[in-house]
Amino acid sequence: MSDSKSGAHSGPREPGDAERTREVEQELRRLRLLVDRSRDALMLHDVRGRLLETNRFGHDSLGYTRDEFLQLSIGDVNPDVGSIPKERLGEQWRKMPLDSSVTVETHLVHKHGHEIPMEVVVAPFEEQGQRLFAAICRDISERKAAEAARRREELRFQAVFEGAPTGLVLINAKGTIMAANPALETMLGAAPGGLIGRTLDDITFEADLEVGRSELEQLHRGEREFVRVEKRYAGCGGEILWAQLSAFRYGDPKTDEARTVAFIEDINERKQIETQRREMFERLDELVAQRTAALEQEIAERKRTEQELNKAMRAAEAANLAKSQFLASMSHELRTPLNAVIGYSEMLMEEAEDTGSEELVPDLQRIRNAGKHLLGIINDILDLSKVEAGKIELFIESVRLPALIDEIIDTVRPLAHNNGNELSLSLELTGGVISTDITRVRQVLFNLLSNACKFTEQGRVALRVQELRVGTEAWLRFDVTDSGLGIKPEQLAKLFKPFTQADASTSRRFGGTGLGLSISDQFAQMLGGRIEVESEYGVGSTFTLWLPSHHAQQQAASASGTFRAVTGDNIGTVLVVDDESESRGMLARLLEAEGYAVLTAPTGARAMQLAELHKPDVITLDVMMPGMDGWAVLSRLKQRPEFADIPVVIVSLMPDADMGYALGAADVLAKPIEIDRLRGVLSRFGAGAGTDASSQHVLVVDDDPEARDLLCRAVLKEGWEVQQAVNGARALESIRASRPKLVLLDLMMPEMDGFELLEILRGDPALASLPVIVITAKQLGQTERTALAQRVGSIMQKGSYSRTQLVKHIRSLVDLKAKKL
Repeated sequence: MSDSKSGAHSGPREPGDAERTREVEQELRRLRLLVDRSRDALMLHDVRGRLLETNRFGHDSLGYTRDEFLQLSIGDVNPDVGSIPKERLGEQWRKMPLDSSVTVETHLVHKHGHEIPMEVVVAPFEEQGQRLFAAICRDISERKAAEAARRREELRFQAVFEGAPTGLVLINAKGTIMAANPALETMLGAAPGGLIGRTLDDITFEADLEVGRSELEQLHRGEREFVRVEKRYAGCGGEILWAQLSAFRYGDPKTDEARTVAFIEDINERKQIETQRREMFERLDELVAQRTAALEQEIAERKRTEQELNKAMRAAEAANLAKSQFLASMSHELRTPLNAVIGYSEMLMEEAEDTGSEELVPDLQRIRNAGKHLLGIINDILDLSKVEAGKIELFIESVRLPALIDEIIDTVRPLAHNNGNELSLSLELTGGVISTDITRVRQVLFNLLSNACKFTEQGRVALRVQELRVGTEAWLRFDVTDSGLGIKPEQLAKLFKPFTQADASTSRRFGGTGLGLSISDQFAQMLGGRIEVESEYGVGSTFTLWLPSHHAQQQAASASGTFRAVTGDNIGTVLVVDDESESRGMLARLLEAEGYAVLTAPTGARAMQLAELHKPDVITLDVMMPGMDGWAVLSRLKQRPEFADIPVVIVSLMPDADMGYALGAADVLAKPIEIDRLRGVLSRFGAGAGTDASSQHVLVVDDDPEARDLLCRAVLKEGWEVQQAVNGARALESIRASRPKLVLLDLMMPEMDGFELLEILRGDPALASLPVIVITAKQLGQTERTALAQRVGSIMQKGSYSRTQLVKHIRSLVDLKAKKL
């Protein structure tokens, strides 16, 4: 009881142990919650480094579970822990005062091996007499990355600053030079670092101290952002040089202090040029006065010269017109007999095969091949104007060399046998396919072999063809060797000169013009090769033709073009497209005299560029050009809406096929007519035996009896009935009397030619649909045929139009386009 009473009078009772325990546990839970929510890694270890405790962020950030982490030592996660305190406290780090701490930057190692930069605060404390250490670790990866980036920027700026070719200086707010790059030191002749600590005034020429001073002071005060001024500077060696100062303000990212960056560029050379120019202009008035009197006299003389030149130009244009007309006429006259030779030989070949006389076929093939070769030579001779102007064009293609050699040998063999010569061939080839101009190669080899056969009697003529490697390039060597007359040493020097033969006796005995070797040598050079000759008089000669196996195609004309504006009113712009400079110039002068602004282009590619830039009102277009020809230009123009309405005038030297398609011909056949090609055309229009004869007759229109006979026989053989007409007028009468199923029409005829007949047919609604096959010396492909059908404004033949006709026609096209707009 007494215990009970004494207890009742002893005052308020103290909390029990259980309640105290609960409070402590609650406090510990709160503390654990705060510790675990911390974004710093908290660790507790003893003197030996054994980890005793950590928060959740501590073990999670290093990739461990709590249990895994407490099995480690501090050295496992921080291998450098032993050296950290020594940096600050030496060997007595274990005796650090309990109220002290040390902060260091180090790395903690993640469970997967990578290191994490950390800032660590280490503080000692005692627990039950045992010294322990608490470590607070903060991830400083972002800060380290930022510091590294800043260091890289500083290094980059330093590299740019040091390597800049223009002088650079950094100036602080007091106007003192903090840094100068090597370019400025070299410019002023200063030693490395010799400009640091000086001011801009110290390096400025005394007479120019006030130049730009107020602007620079405003820049330092922040009243302007940029200054540019030209002034003179004094070099360390006493020299004076002009330089341009360009300065601007910027804030130092570390200190936020306002500083100045100045570019100092050497302009000495420019100033010297300006001084010379100024002196020149000061003398200009004097020079102009002196020159004016001389010019007045020159102008009077020039007017007299221009009058004489105009007279000569008119004469030259008349001669050029006559030449073009002559070439066009001769082309027709020379081709006509050859067409007969080739055509009849082909018909005889077919008849020989049909009748079983096959022994005649090889000879007839040789006649046909010789005729075709002669036709090719005539075409080149008729192109004499281009040879004289250096305008011969190359057409590079893949060629099977053995087949070409066999063809040449077959053609030359009769020439060799005529003089009793033995002809031999040796081929030493690995590939056999080359890239070159087959026509030019055939012409050169035929000339060399025919010469060898002509100058050799009862001897030997040999052709040896080798494929060789010269360095890294593949070459062909053609050796033409004969045992004939030979050449005297004094005659070798003039062997390749035009119109030159060995001597007068050679010319009388063997004939010839002396052009063959000269032209062959020019062709060989155009093909990238050369011709060499070795000869012993009375013993024989060897001519060697060297050619690259693969020719690099060269552009025949430059890609340049010109724009020639008129001095008065511009009544329109005309684009003249032609690869021949003479034709371009003549047409340009003609149009300029009438008040047109003229653009000229030597190639199709340049024509497209000029059309894009200037949008001309009319385009005159030559179709026969190297590279992108006139048909490709025409097709591209009409595919683009902005060019589709521009009138195009075809100006072509040989417009037969061109005009045929433009006037609506169903097809064009090239002379000499290939029988298989003619069969294909006839079958397209329903030819064949056993059909209704009233609707199956063909009208053949040609003024040449032999050509007409060849066509009629070929058509009859295919089961058609045939009517004939010698010109367009007779043909028109025949068509109106009895409409044929098909018309085979030659364009070049007297009285009424094929062009006029085509125009009449296309203008008559009843005859507009009548199929017409044009017979001509040139043939175009399907692409050109499609492009030309509805897209050509008109066609004019070079050399056939007058000045008045052309100008009147172009003016009408310009006026028509203006009305549409």
